[in-house]
Amino acid sequence: DAAVAGTTRDALAILGADGTWPRRVNLGIATTGDAPARVSISARTRDGEIVGLPIETIVAEGEPYLVVDANRPLGVPLDDSISIHVRLLSGSAVAWASVIDGATGNQEMIVGVPVSAP
Repeated sequence: DAAVAGTTRDALAILGADGTWPRRVNLGIATTGDAPARVSISARTRDGEIVGLPIETIVAEGEPYLVVDANRPLGVPLDDSISIHVRLLSGSAVAWASVIDGATGNQEMIVGVPVSAP
């Protein structure tokens, strides 16, 4: 499902994206409407506290926005106690994470679920 700015479902939560060694987490966002989307990406604790460095960006229509090795730009180790939140400031979008195990090459896709932004 997509999140839509200005509604009660204006954010997406990605839960369980554990990027502890030897895994890494890549993040993707794509618009679902006819216009670009402005998003704020943050890492949050179980209590909803923002940790690390939030990212604000514009996702162009028809061009996915990718964050490779997301723990680095977010400035926080991603483990099972951290969730990734993508808040829509304008537009509509979907988000996902891919968790790649560096030891086995296995990949897991985690789709963001719509939530109300705190």
